Order: sequence, then structure tokens, then C-alpha cells
Amino acid sequence: MKSAWMIAATTSGSGKTTIARGLMALFTKKGYRVQPFKCGPDYIDTKFHEAVCGRPSINLDTFMATPEHVRELFSHYEADADISIVEGMMGLFDGYDRDKGSSAEIASVLDIPVVLVVDAKSAAYSMAPLLQGFVNFRKDVHIAGVIYNKVGSERHFKMLQEVCSDLGIACFGYLPKDAALEQGSRYLGLDFSEEPDSQTLMNLLEAHVNWKALLELVVPTMGTTSFHHGNCQFPPWELSVLIARNAESFSFIYQETIERFGNVQYFDPETDVPDFSGTGADVTAKLYQESAIMGKYYYQIPKEKDRYLHLHLQHQGQQDDHWL
Repeated sequence: MKSAWMIAATTSGSGKTTIARGLMALFTKKGYRVQPFKCGPDYIDTKFHEAVCGRPSINLDTFMATPEHVRELFSHYEADADISIVEGMMGLFDGYDRDKGSSAEIASVLDIPVVLVVDAKSAAYSMAPLLQGFVNFRKDVHIAGVIYNKVGSERHFKMLQEVCSDLGIACFGYLPKDAALEQGSRYLGLDFSEEPDSQTLMNLLEAHVNWKALLELVVPTMGTTSFHHGNCQFPPWELSVLIARNAESFSFIYQETIERFGNVQYFDPETDVPDFSGTGADVTAKLYQESAIMGKYYYQIPKEKDRYLHLHLQHQGQQDDHWL
């Protein structure tokens, strides 16, 4: 049995990213090996996770992947961790088609408990019907308890505790209202440099959240797997792969994809011309610089039996160009 749970929320903007990242940092500071996960194809929150946990955050996505593959990813990466924390996306039941692909679906697939983050600003006992609906909406999704966010005072928190007591669900604590912790809505594109102070956040969570009770949220160990149900069928031979990657604009790639290749090297497509030497191929590389920020790259890599790989990248806005 291992500690594992999902941090989800009633809606976007409720504070699940702040609380998830803060708990990851808190448990890591206490000496636990924390494996972070993120629901959906998100590449912003995963960077925050990796920064505080010291290990890559893994995307779990039932839109792009099968349930079997999601279970194998979770099993593979949580194997050497003490705690696994999955951060949800949007509201708990928000998916691409009703609740398909939602955080709730992933919690059900993994059979892990959900800790629901609720924005309690300007509300008290009205939280009762809201939480009752979430708790009873899907019987295959186990909501273990609640962490309230933006709580105004101790008196306010006691009123919110009564809600959990009447509904028979755990109240793990709260995060007080603090302007220093608020993050503006982020756009996809992106600046990863600004984030709330982790030490302040950890101090508040340690003081107001029953983190020891969270450790009691355990699930059976799934056992290690070998990705038998992977979505991408790679050739059996070892591949040498060059990947376009930098700190921000070329930063989204699934960790398991990198680990499937034999030899991985990186280049920054905004500043570098990749070096194909040593690849065993007769390589022709051409660079056409058309922008001070991002030019057009055209790489033609002859392979055996006249097979070619072409990479064409260009700023949007040109009618005859598009992203691959």
C-alpha cells in the first residue's frame, strides 16, 4: 500500500494548482519521494511539479491514451515513490464530452481517492448542497475529503467544517485568503518564471492542513509494468533521436516518449542548427532565417531505401505555412 491521491476542484481557478504544488513541496521537504502527475496534456503545471519534486511530472490523459496505458504509466512512475500526487484539470467532471476524459474518469481508472479543493470565498453552509452533489454524482469516484481555499477567518473555517461533518466527509483543512498566493489566469504560450513563494505556501499548508491524514490515503501497489499497451509502437531497434526543446516555447513532450528512445539529444530550434553527425545517415540540413525570433527550418534526412524525414517549422501568420 502506498499513499496516493488526486487533488481536484469544483471549477477552474479554485486553487488546485497552488495547493497541489504546495503539498508536493511540503512532502518533498519532509524527506518523502513524491511522484507528481498531471491530468491532461498540460505542460505548465508539470514544470512547477518538477521544480519542487526534483523528478519529471507525468501526464495522464484518457483522451490521447487508453485507460490501460494510463494505468501502466501510473504504475511505472510511482513504483519508487513514497507518495503519488495527481493534479486534476479544470473542474472534477469537466471532460471533452461531458465527463469523458475528465479528472474524475482518471481517478476512476486509477482507483485513487480525490481530495477536492473548494473556493470558499463568500460562502459557508451553501457549500453543503454543492459538495453533496459532487460526492454522490459518480459512485466510482471516491471523494475522500475537502481542502477549503480562500478562507477568511477561523470562524469561517468552523462553519465550513460543519458542512463536512453533516455530509460525513473528511475536512483536511484550509488555506487562508492571501493575496500573495493568487496566480492570474495563464495563457498557453508562456512564461514559467513567476510563481508564488513556495516557502510561504508550505508554511501555511503545514499550519492549516492535516497533512498526516493525507498520508493515510493509500492505494494498493499496482506493480511495475513494461508499457505493453503503449499507444506508440516504436521499432525494436535502438533509435538515436534529436528533439527540438528549450525552456519555454518547445517544452511539451511526454516523459515516457523520451524514455522509449535509445539515445536522445536536444537542440534549441530558436537558436541552434541541429548537429546530425554520428547518426549514420547522409544528412543535408538547410536553414532559412526569416525572423529574428523564429526562422524557417527545413531538414531533409535521407534514410535507408529512400525514406525521408522532413521537419518544417514556421511562425503562424503565413498563409502557405503551418505547424506540424
